Amino acid sequence: MSAVLGVNATLYAAGGTQKIVQGITDAGIRSFTDTYEASALATCSQIKMGPVLTAGIRIKGFKLAYDAISTVTLQVSDTIAVVGTPRYCADTTTANTAGNLDAILVDGLDYLIGTTSGDDQIVINTTGVSSATGTIKLVVFYSNN
Repeated sequence: MSAVLGVNATLYAAGGTQKIVQGITDAGIRSFTDTYEASALATCSQIKMGPVLTAGIRIKGFKLAYDAISTVTLQVSDTIAVVGTPRYCADTTTANTAGNLDAILVDGLDYLIGTTSGDDQIVINTTGVSSATGTIKLVVFYSNN
């Protein structure tokens, strides 16, 4: 078995002579919550959730919850990411039953807002073969840089 160090553990082991980026260590976690009540929402829709985020915010995670909304799949992303290539959450399983999800994709975890133009608006993309009806709630956790 190997004993290895993560990036920040290496910096700590070096005696703190290297600066660890603010927002990674001792990060105060903040959040926003938004709800969308779908009523015959067209397939392949994009739902903007929460505020436009400030450059320098680091995304730490999310919690997505939904009612049974038929043959619709949901993905959590931002306005710059292409549908089908989400930044934060791949398509959920078809939301035939109520559920929740918080498994963030590796490239979305600790993502620095302001890296790319248009990455500052969190969205839920819907795909599927029918319109969506039901409640969709999203909480996004982040830290200020």
